[in-house]
Amino acid sequence: MGLSITNGQTTVPDMARRTDAALDPYLEHLRSLRFVRDVHVRASRPKAATDTDASIVLETDHGSFEFSVERMTSHLSKQHAEWLVSRAGSRPGPWLVAAPAIGRPLAERFIHHHVNYVDLAGNCSIDLGGTLSAHIEGRRRPTNVETDARRRSMRGPAYKVLFAYLADPNLVDAPLRDTAHRAGGVSPQTVGDLRSELVDRRLVVRTKGHHGWDPARKDEAIDLFVHGYIGGLRDKLRIGRFRSRYENPEERERELGMRIGDGHRWSFGGSAAAQRLGGHYRDDETLIHVLDAPPDFAKSLGLIPDATRGNVILQHALGDAAFGTSPPHVVHPLLVYADLLASANERASEAAVMIRERFLSKTPA
Repeated sequence: MGLSITNGQTTVPDMARRTDAALDPYLEHLRSLRFVRDVHVRASRPKAATDTDASIVLETDHGSFEFSVERMTSHLSKQHAEWLVSRAGSRPGPWLVAAPAIGRPLAERFIHHHVNYVDLAGNCSIDLGGTLSAHIEGRRRPTNVETDARRRSMRGPAYKVLFAYLADPNLVDAPLRDTAHRAGGVSPQTVGDLRSELVDRRLVVRTKGHHGWDPARKDEAIDLFVHGYIGGLRDKLRIGRFRSRYENPEERERELGMRIGDGHRWSFGGSAAAQRLGGHYRDDETLIHVLDAPPDFAKSLGLIPDATRGNVILQHALGDAAFGTSPPHVVHPLLVYADLLASANERASEAAVMIRERFLSKTPA
């Protein structure tokens, strides 16, 4: 059955055709469900966080049901799943996650939080209420299925630039070299390419030679950064996990702060930062973002490498833009938010939602 597109126009733009083609394998699986007569794409356009934003309509004998689709273009990790679950409560109306592969643990997490999903193998959980529901698991994805969008995905340096733009919205209209420095020394070419990409995605508006954020799409820009941070950038920034002799977080962090002193620019991230921003949940770990850390940095702090049970995580900072202004030694709230989601912990995800609502509702301006 062919793809049906209804957008009120007789001509569908080329971009819409390409996007719909990427969705087509998921739609075919939905069409195969016993209560679904057909599936139509209501609207489709490029979306920052997941490359596709679409509204689809499931036609059934009991009426039509419209869903917003969030299509993931790469492996759906536990961290990604927690991020999606944390966003579920803020979404207007029903929505659906479409991802290349969704294993049983993530599927159970989605079902628990009433998140509809479908993957390329046909595993799914769709609940339209009453008898209109379906749950399929155990299918394996064909080995020859690839996602072209994954090859087009942004790389680490671009996400560094995006973070700098979000942390300081005025940078989006600043000289490329200024942003390159704030983003930790990436190339001006990377800055220019990313800004052009944001214009193409219509997150940034270019008028009369100047650039500015589209305030109506700030959530998409934030989600785009978090998607890249959790999806790989965070691991590239990681220095390592270490063990401190102090079990109590307050004593540990007081000692670490004294040892680091003014010799390096650094701040707490994760739950340690969230607690300092207003008493939010915190776990037993201490995450520190540090700028230009030397090879012996951990040793100078009296830390012992411990990849499995360490209570201190050291991470390279995302340039000058990573550091907040208040309270002292706390990274920018956007990094705190991303760190909490990356922990793949339910209570941390709840704290992340609070951080977003309190500190990120006006970013970017």
